[in-house]
Amino acid sequence: SYGQRPSSELLISYGFAPAVGDNPDDEYALTLGVDGNDQFAEVKAQVLRDMGLNPVETFPLKLSGYPRQLLQYASFVLCSPEKASDLPGLAKTAFTGSNGIGQSIFDAARGVMNGQARGKQGVILGGIAGEIAVREMLADMCADALSAYPNTLEKDKGVAQGRMPDF
Repeated sequence: SYGQRPSSELLISYGFAPAVGDNPDDEYALTLGVDGNDQFAEVKAQVLRDMGLNPVETFPLKLSGYPRQLLQYASFVLCSPEKASDLPGLAKTAFTGSNGIGQSIFDAARGVMNGQARGKQGVILGGIAGEIAVREMLADMCADALSAYPNTLEKDKGVAQGRMPDF
């Protein structure tokens, strides 16, 4: 067995890659952070630091899904409170599920990335509308990342089969 490796590593190290969609270990590192143009950007960044998080974090996206903590983090960086003083409470709600003490998203997300913990505490801010906004943002980010590739999947398959692409 070659172990749990993404297709890119299998291709570079061993000269082959599974068919697209067949490798559950394929992943994309999605980087997400506080928008510098957000009116509360500095306060959000500080609140994140106070909770042991960074204003910019990276989360793994796999064919099998993504960590819930990604949605919680995204809902916090996207939230639009009426006043900056609401942000510490919103962060505690998003990352621990209450204004009390609980496992932080930092511990849970690090555990998920290392294959250890799941960390289900915390909520997605804004309810269903907040979750829809976060998922739409993620879809847009993924579409933008995919559009950076010069070839389509069909062209890449043709090249792999020895056909020259039409330029």
